[in-house]
Amino acid sequence: MRILGIDPGYALLGYGVIDSDGRTATAVDYGVVETKAGVPFPFSAGGDVSTRLCGV
Repeated sequence: MRILGIDPGYALLGYGVIDSDGRTATAVDYGVVETKAGVPFPFSAGGDVSTRLCGV
């Protein structure tokens, strides 16, 4: 099973992807998406987050 975890935030969004067989878990990918300063919420995260997470 592949699991995507997202830690939402205003300026930084963390994500992690793991594979699990029920007994063990293996990290596949993880990282942080930074939103642009000065752009009003929620538009600051929209495109950047979608683009980065679709690549995972």
